[in-house]
Amino acid sequence: MRIIGTMIVGALAFSVAGQAHAWAQETHRRIVLDAVQYMKNNPATTRYAALAAWAQSASISIDQLAQILAQSAYDVDDFADT
Repeated sequence: MRIIGTMIVGALAFSVAGQAHAWAQETHRRIVLDAVQYMKNNPATTRYAALAAWAQSASISIDQLAQILAQSAYDVDDFADT
């Protein structure tokens, strides 16, 4: 989860560091979905097992977790101070 969290924070920080609202909300959502898919496709070089275990501990699938994380990345653009 640490890697995915780092990727999300990094992507969001990068997006607001330059021009405000440089990317659309849908782009933020896709970044997260793509990151989780990358982890799923490359479990030997990512911490996919930890992410999958986290999803399992919450009684949800990895795809459901990806959707929840992606929606969070999408929703952050709705805050006035971002």
